[in-house]
Amino acid sequence: VKYFPDLRCFASCSPSSSMSFVLEEVDRIFHLNEEPRGVGIPKGVNCFDFCARANIIATGGVDKVIRVWHPHIFSRPTG
Repeated sequence: VKYFPDLRCFASCSPSSSMSFVLEEVDRIFHLNEEPRGVGIPKGVNCFDFCARANIIATGGVDKVIRVWHPHIFSRPTG
């Protein structure tokens, strides 16, 4: 679990294929009836980081694919 102050979001990763990476705004964390913003990736995600200068999130996992995500367009990787 990591907090990104530039995004005001917490992020977390998991080896689960159903909910592999979650990125959620601080304001939405306490709304228990809302689903967290997350994606499922085959074989899960083992690591992630955010680059504030490029405004991207990079994830990596067992499948040896590095995925690049835009933090505000989180439905699919941008690269």
